[in-house]
Amino acid sequence: MIFHDRLAQFPQLGWLLMVDARLPEHWLYEPRTDLLSDRAWRTFTGSLMWSNSQGTDGRLPATSLRFLYPHGVDEATAAELITAGKWERLSDGGYRVLHWAKSQSLAADVERQRERNRANQQAKRDRERQARGASSASASNADLPDDVPDDDSGYAGGQARQGKDSVREGELSVNSALEIPTATRCQECQRLAAFNKPPCPEHRATPPAVHP
Repeated sequence: MIFHDRLAQFPQLGWLLMVDARLPEHWLYEPRTDLLSDRAWRTFTGSLMWSNSQGTDGRLPATSLRFLYPHGVDEATAAELITAGKWERLSDGGYRVLHWAKSQSLAADVERQRERNRANQQAKRDRERQARGASSASASNADLPDDVPDDDSGYAGGQARQGKDSVREGELSVNSALEIPTATRCQECQRLAAFNKPPCPEHRATPPAVHP
């Protein structure tokens, strides 16, 4: 089964796969084809194109003959094609192109190719969707700030420590550098306040004096 090479390179077209009528090169020097009249040749090639487009595998219903060159098929042209071994007459008044599978695409093969194309396109969309999701997750993680190293108090950030050990008897407990007025923060306390961490060891237990 031979499909149009160019379209086969684009599986994303899916059901849009087109099937061209093919004219084998050996018809150039085949006597029966060479001896066809101009009208018979045009009618014959028209029947190939119509049947390929409709997926009838060479069958030409009587109602389709009006689409062939130039205004339908007259009896003399049909007889010429039958004599040349190109057509055969059907009982319903139509015709059939002989030896269809030797040069043209079978409708069942075309449909299978379309199904493969649709499946390939769906798989491609699924992969792209997964890749976009993974990319978004990576970008979100990249936006998170790096962890701030623990200070020497062992405080790991997040929430203030709870319990007795957060207050020393007789001392003022300061759980966050944010509790120290901005004007009185030292440089280290200012850095720690940005992360809502305890103040520096010097100012953790007692309020600091105003720095010059």
